[in-house]
Amino acid sequence: MERGVYFTPGNEVRAIRLGIPSKGRGQLQVWKLLESCKILPPYSEDLRENPPSLDKSIIVVAERQLDIIRDLGISNLDLGIAGEDIIMELGYPLEVISRLGYGKCRVSLIAPPNFGPFDSMRIATKLPNITKKFLDEMKWNAEIIEREGALEMAIKQGIADAIVDQVATGKTIASFGLKEKYTITESQFVLASNRSSLKTMGAEIEGIKTMVEGVNAARNKNLVTFNIPNKNLELLIKNLPTCKSPTISQLANKNWSSVSTVVPDELLRKTIAEIKNNGGEDLLVTQISVYLDEQKSRQTIVELYERILEREMNPVIFSRTTRYLRNKRALADKFIGECKEFVDAIRSGKKEGKDGIIWEAADSLYFFLVMAASTSSIQEVNLEIEGTEKQKQTDFLRISEAVVGAVNSAGFFVGSGPDNPEEFEQFTKVSENLRRCLDRWIASWRYLLSKNGVSEEEIELENGWRNKG
Repeated sequence: MERGVYFTPGNEVRAIRLGIPSKGRGQLQVWKLLESCKILPPYSEDLRENPPSLDKSIIVVAERQLDIIRDLGISNLDLGIAGEDIIMELGYPLEVISRLGYGKCRVSLIAPPNFGPFDSMRIATKLPNITKKFLDEMKWNAEIIEREGALEMAIKQGIADAIVDQVATGKTIASFGLKEKYTITESQFVLASNRSSLKTMGAEIEGIKTMVEGVNAARNKNLVTFNIPNKNLELLIKNLPTCKSPTISQLANKNWSSVSTVVPDELLRKTIAEIKNNGGEDLLVTQISVYLDEQKSRQTIVELYERILEREMNPVIFSRTTRYLRNKRALADKFIGECKEFVDAIRSGKKEGKDGIIWEAADSLYFFLVMAASTSSIQEVNLEIEGTEKQKQTDFLRISEAVVGAVNSAGFFVGSGPDNPEEFEQFTKVSENLRRCLDRWIASWRYLLSKNGVSEEEIELENGWRNKG
């Protein structure tokens, strides 16, 4: 009988096989995460190679990340924790269940400061498939040299002209006098599954995902509770960090309320000062060890726009956002298509009613923000505009077409600006038209949400779940 498998007459339940890194970057962090989930015992070197699971419905297997992804690909494992870059490199059709935030790095082309692409150059890497895809994307002719170990030495020894490698802090490549020339993709540890296991063990996998995300959500967060005069409450809660919204309770003294909210470590000092400045008293801070919140992570519209702007300023070659920013025709077509699907979801109620509207609204918003970011050097979109302008659905599509035209007109000035008085006058008109179109679109979009019972917060939760940008 396989360890960790329970049998009842006529109903056999197989244990989930979970692969975790046996060594390397982030290995200890992953162990600590599963320890907090009550899946693994406290870490020790003696247990590293053969980790004993505390949950008898889960078998934990420790191995190299490459082996984890291979075993997932051939269904020897049901779940695995490894880097996104390894999944991309091996190319198995796996499903990313959750991004964990550990082991973050970039896969970059690294070369001497004076490097410029040329025919027949040599690139050393331990990620040949990612490198080949990058070369094809850039239409470069290069020889790929597969190597392990410290790739920087390949440049120093004259074996390669550049390397493609994972970069975390950049200190190592700086010590060799090298620079990151192109960011190909970004990576972090993810919880991944093969598709056959998702079909046969979907409920069990969802349970592990919920536990992992719940514990991960508690990382570096604090429960802050305090009392505050009601006259200062409304002003304070507008700027108060929270997972969803603060919990507010009326005290026996009708002039005071008790407030509880969740605050990340990096905002704790600022938040405490803000509370005291607003007359807060009896303040209690408790570090959260396990915080099982079933709500999705949230990404505000402003945060999403900032992430997209970051792609405009620091392109990541394999990022969807970068691809659309580099192909304005494809972006315009996609934007109009998503706006039509949003209106269609409202009109026909397709894709399960409200959930379908939320999905399509999030898509249309994402591509609108990419459109806005593509002209960010001449126009900053006003994302805080009140959605009071009442527009019909047909007007929404007309405004969407106007946004495309305004963005195309503004594209002439992007990166340069006007060179003479005549161009300056034209620039002013184009910029004003663009501002007006962007403002009208976001107002119309918000109006359609409110008319169909969808809150902006639901869209922000959808954005957070998809991790766009």
